[in-house]
Amino acid sequence: QSREGRPPRLNSVESLQINMGTTGPGDYSERDLQNENFRNEDLMASTFAGSDLRNATFRNANLTGVEFQDADLRGTDLREATLDGVDFSGATLGVDEESGEQTQFSGHAFTGDIVFSGITDISPVSLSFVGADIEGNDLSGRRLGDAIFRNASLRGASFNDARLTGADFTGADLQDTDYTGADLTNATLNNADLTDAKLADATISNASFVGVDLTTCDLTIDDLQAAGASWGSASEVSD
Repeated sequence: QSREGRPPRLNSVESLQINMGTTGPGDYSERDLQNENFRNEDLMASTFAGSDLRNATFRNANLTGVEFQDADLRGTDLREATLDGVDFSGATLGVDEESGEQTQFSGHAFTGDIVFSGITDISPVSLSFVGADIEGNDLSGRRLGDAIFRNASLRGASFNDARLTGADFTGADLQDTDYTGADLTNATLNNADLTDAKLADATISNASFVGVDLTTCDLTIDDLQAAGASWGSASEVSD
């Protein structure tokens, strides 16, 4: 560790290898990798655990099976990377205060078993998890305002006390999800599968539930109406 407890910087040879595209799989844990360029690299099964990756670029990289546990990924560009089986547990996502850049997942449809458990300090900005497979993950208390979960598989996930204002869950699989205490103000859940979802104790003011089947959900159309939510062709068991 260097002074002030920061991860050590790469030496000039290591940095040159990265910028020339000559890295490849390896152990990059506990390193200062701010602003490094891993674009188009094959980094399958590498580990970046505990590393400072603020504003690093992994665009179009093969990150299959990569470990990002406890890494700082604020401002990191992960667009169009292959993220099958990536472990983000304990990682920090969101806006880097110095550069103003955010963690970027946009343009990528997640596949495989992505682990997001324990992620921290997610800034209230739009993160894209379109098509993400993050079933069973615990996202309780996270700030995910305006996040995009369209067509994502979130079955069994927990969003207890999460901030989800303006989030987009259109077409998502939300079976058995728990939103106890979550703020879904202005969120969009159109055509989502809410089978056995727990939403009764969530804030749903002005949220949209168009095309949702409430038959086994703990919400009723009366609940939606009372909250000023829209429901269109939402259905429930009749009295």
